[in-house]
Amino acid sequence: MAQSKIDELTKLFGENVSYWQKNVVGVSVYLGSMKERITTHQVGYTALALFCDIGGAFSLLLGIGIYQVLGVTDMLAVKFLNGNRALKVN
Repeated sequence: MAQSKIDELTKLFGENVSYWQKNVVGVSVYLGSMKERITTHQVGYTALALFCDIGGAFSLLLGIGIYQVLGVTDMLAVKFLNGNRALKVN
């Protein structure tokens, strides 16, 4: 380890120089094979397409709701118009 680093450690932590020479190891690592990754941001969904898809989903839910209301209304109308009569089978 470089003498300047050992002197710096001695000043910071108050141990003597021989303590740092015996107990500290300096390692330099060089990553020559490390590749650089470049990340780019690209818009994959336009605002218009987003609004169109949201509108389509809401239309689907609205259609299901209207279908359910019509089904319940039809059931109630049949029940009240026919009363509680049992169907006669010939």
